[in-house]
Amino acid sequence: MKRFVWIIVIVLLTACQPRPVTRPLSVSTAQQLDVLRQLAYRQNSLSALAEVKVTQQGKHWSTTQGLLVERPLRLRVDAINFFGQLLFQMAVSGPDLQAYVPSDNQYYSGMATLDKVQRFTGLPLSVADLVASLLYSLPPGVLESGEVVAQPQGLDFIVAPGVRYEVVFSGRLLHRVRYRIDDYIMYDILYSQWGDDGFPRRLELSVDSSLTQVVIQFEDVEINPQIKAEKFHLTIPDHAELMPLDEVEPVDESSNNL
Repeated sequence: MKRFVWIIVIVLLTACQPRPVTRPLSVSTAQQLDVLRQLAYRQNSLSALAEVKVTQQGKHWSTTQGLLVERPLRLRVDAINFFGQLLFQMAVSGPDLQAYVPSDNQYYSGMATLDKVQRFTGLPLSVADLVASLLYSLPPGVLESGEVVAQPQGLDFIVAPGVRYEVVFSGRLLHRVRYRIDDYIMYDILYSQWGDDGFPRRLELSVDSSLTQVVIQFEDVEINPQIKAEKFHLTIPDHAELMPLDEVEPVDESSNNL
């Protein structure tokens, strides 16, 4: 009988023990995630004029660029100098890159690798990251696969061991995206000067590995324009010399080609 009583007591004590609880996300964290999801779907394309200033290893250059951007991997850049002369045209559609440099009358075609895109834009980002950044959102897959960790000023998205995106908010506005591998910052992006449409008119990019700082000032911004697919393909100019993209020269900070 005593044994039976003890069994009942043990069962009751076990039932009274607190069970593990899966805590829901805080209201602020849920709101921040909602903001990021909206940015990922609200802005699918962009047409803008941009003043681009690049500083690399202490040297400076700037261009005015007409930009067309469309998810997931489409980009068109027409760059002119201070005198209104065309410096270069570049079009990216998926894995393919085309570029035309009128001063050399050379037309390039090849794979849209990071270094080749940087040669023309001055922006040391992959096409996927570049398109997402210009459209004021996180790179593809971060929201979907990253483990979310709440921070005092925003969220961290851990996408692999030691690899994370640090996101900082200013109120309900996305203000900063920092891509980090362990203690090494791959790139750091700051957004500011938001318009009435919620889109930032200023983007600042820092890449410590190449001592690169880029400032983009957007003007004449149009969100979600309908862009024809042919805009992301260049027509080969008459008498242009066809060159493989592998032969394009590396970025030269002192050159006037950028």
